[in-house]
Amino acid sequence: MKPKTTPVINPADVEITSSGSASSPRGGHGRRLSRALDLRAMVITVTHRPTGIVLRGEVPEGHYSKDEMRKLKDAVVERLMHKLEQAVAKHLRVPGR
Repeated sequence: MKPKTTPVINPADVEITSSGSASSPRGGHGRRLSRALDLRAMVITVTHRPTGIVLRGEVPEGHYSKDEMRKLKDAVVERLMHKLEQAVAKHLRVPGR
């Protein structure tokens, strides 16, 4: 069993931003087509303010519902936070990391 380690980064020191894109086929006459026909993508940026370390991840372009996009974004953020913690620990030379 691994001993518990204290977190290297304070969540308050992390800024998470996202930028998304969406394109939908022309429906004509102002009618709204199904969201399933839209192509959506998202780029997520995680920044550790004290060290200036920036990591980016993306949700590839695809046909996603709101719930699917939210889950994919959360998965990317979780992966980026793990990588950010490793990068900050290496940058700060935290022993045992």
